[in-house]
Amino acid sequence: MNETYPLSILDEILRKRRSVRAYQPEKPARALINAMLDSARYAPSPSHTQPVRFLLIESEIVRTGLHQKLVDGKDRFLAAIDPNQAVKSPKNLIRSYFRFAEFMISAPYLFAVGTVKTPSFSDRLIAAGVLRENPKGFSDADITTGLSLSAFMLKGAELGVGTCILTAPFVYIPDLSKMLHPDVRVTCFVTAGFPAETPTPLSRIPLEDLCLTV
Repeated sequence: MNETYPLSILDEILRKRRSVRAYQPEKPARALINAMLDSARYAPSPSHTQPVRFLLIESEIVRTGLHQKLVDGKDRFLAAIDPNQAVKSPKNLIRSYFRFAEFMISAPYLFAVGTVKTPSFSDRLIAAGVLRENPKGFSDADITTGLSLSAFMLKGAELGVGTCILTAPFVYIPDLSKMLHPDVRVTCFVTAGFPAETPTPLSRIPLEDLCLTV
């Protein structure tokens, strides 16, 4: 796996993409965001069911409600810590991940991303009495969401729009999916805006560790 090859435009975009948590005040034009969403809808999905949905959270009431629930979750975790425990206190961990999540409330664009229910191969077998339950769980939906998000974020990197995926809020906020949309099983948030920071490139595992022969 030591062969070298010339870098393409796609390679350059993949390498320059960063998770951005600080944004400029200027909000990107909606046309740029629509271009990112347009790329997202071309991601593959099982049987071309296209279940992924991006919920654009623009309401200040909803954002304020999310922030309050984040704060409530943080305070609930801190209150649950036994002050007499011998191990190192997890307070710093709770507070740091709260900060990692809190920035999303003020991001220029905030989306909750998930999937709607669509009939699957397993569902059809269950209906026919061949299976009792879906052995794959939500794996198909989650893989499809990841593919769609990848296209969304890479298009953003091409256009100069920074993004960041967040799942920490789901730890702080119980039943988060239910409060956003009754028909969408939300699995993450993603923020978008013009970067106000240039995160340091992170190291990547060698190809030999990524691809294992079995």
